[in-house]
Amino acid sequence: MIVRSVKFNLNRSLVAYCIAFFLGVSAQVASAQGESTAGLPVRTTVIELQSAYIKERVFTGRIEAGRVSEAGFEIGGKVLNVHVDEGDSFATGDVLAVLDAAQVNAERKEAVAIVEQSRANLLLSESTLARVRSVFTNNGASKQALDEAQNRRDAAAAAVKRADAALERIDVILEKTSLVAPFDGVVIRRQMDEGRVTSVGVPVLTLQERGASEARIALSNDLADNYRVGESATLFLRGRPISARVKSIRAKRDERMQTVDVVFSVSDATLVRPGDLVALRLAVRMEASGVWVPLAALTETVRGLWSVYVIDDNHRAQRKALDIIYQHKDAAYVRGALSDGDRIVAVGTHRIVPGQQVRLLDESTLARRGDDGES
Repeated sequence: MIVRSVKFNLNRSLVAYCIAFFLGVSAQVASAQGESTAGLPVRTTVIELQSAYIKERVFTGRIEAGRVSEAGFEIGGKVLNVHVDEGDSFATGDVLAVLDAAQVNAERKEAVAIVEQSRANLLLSESTLARVRSVFTNNGASKQALDEAQNRRDAAAAAVKRADAALERIDVILEKTSLVAPFDGVVIRRQMDEGRVTSVGVPVLTLQERGASEARIALSNDLADNYRVGESATLFLRGRPISARVKSIRAKRDERMQTVDVVFSVSDATLVRPGDLVALRLAVRMEASGVWVPLAALTETVRGLWSVYVIDDNHRAQRKALDIIYQHKDAAYVRGALSDGDRIVAVGTHRIVPGQQVRLLDESTLARRGDDGES
């Protein structure tokens, strides 16, 4: 008796489930039939034909130090001391390294002695000339003797000048045994240590100017002509904007790349380091007829082509093929068999087939792009 009761309850549940299922299916079929009769609801937008669009172009450059110097001695010799290391800062006039000046100091002592000797000879020749001139006045000496005394005095004076010049030359050499900083900066490389014998011009330190950074960016000739020296600009470092100013515009075009270098001085040099990549973003007007359409309105067709659905006067969706010229954010600038004022399906194109009856949900108009400066 219990078994028969359980079977009866199960049969009642199964019948109720079947009735509910068929009622649901019937409702869906009725809904689909009603939608088919009224047309598939779609959101549309009206396109506007344009003659040009604004395209964002990005030009990349590299940060450079204002001045970089491969500093070396102007004379040869043994490096006695290097006072700075990589990363050390220095100021203009600081002594960065020195050479062993023992030999130069010995030569200077010798030059000083020669100067003293030549000056003593000059004093003696001047005294001799004075005596000869006095005797000559009293007819006690010949004109030949007077001329010889005068010549010896002139030779002694010339010897003094030569000795002074030799001493001055040695002093200059002595100054060149010290490597002096030519500007305020930082050491970015140390190429030589104490004890090494160096030759003239061999780099000892690589110096980089502090607080002055530049960005060199190659632009096409027409874009470079839009800038003026002193004009402010905005560059982007790792996506962050930095202030800059046009320092110079190269007068000669690069023969290989056919570009013109524009040099920007960076205002806040603490944000950048030489070698960093920076970007210059420019909005360039491109002359080309077309229309802006939402990316959601595009549907891919055969062989990688694209199309949109245009709503005709009978509210049927007609597929129109097109070419994508430029894409930016959520819209694309396209050209094809489209006319000004055409109404296209803005979203949900995957639900539509060519010739399908549709029902409009809104009357929105695609905002005009390209005339407001946004690319």
